[in-house]
Amino acid sequence: MPHSRTRTGQIAEAHALAHYRRQGYELIEQNPRTRYGEIDLIVANEQTLVIAEVRARVEGRGDPLESFSAAKRKQVRRMAASWLASDARMIRRSQIRLDAVAVTVTAAGALVSLQVLEGAL
Repeated sequence: MPHSRTRTGQIAEAHALAHYRRQGYELIEQNPRTRYGEIDLIVANEQTLVIAEVRARVEGRGDPLESFSAAKRKQVRRMAASWLASDARMIRRSQIRLDAVAVTVTAAGALVSLQVLEGAL
């Protein structure tokens, strides 16, 4: 049975987080709310803080990259600025990057493809 868009998004975020962890990043926060919306993932390594927007599609239902519209990119930049301005932990890294993560999964949730566009937002 196919799952909901929310569930597809949760599965895609889990795949994206696993990818970042394999790359040596640790989870800082997942799904924090800002006045402009919800950030999907915030991860960091020693040098870089990454704010990632994850877009997902079930295989055969389009390309998740197509959903990164100009309006979505602007919203992500606003969410990132809001989160960075209000974060009480004062996370310091030499670099801050906004990534676009496109995930395609099967109807059962298995990973088909995952593409990270570093600094794309």
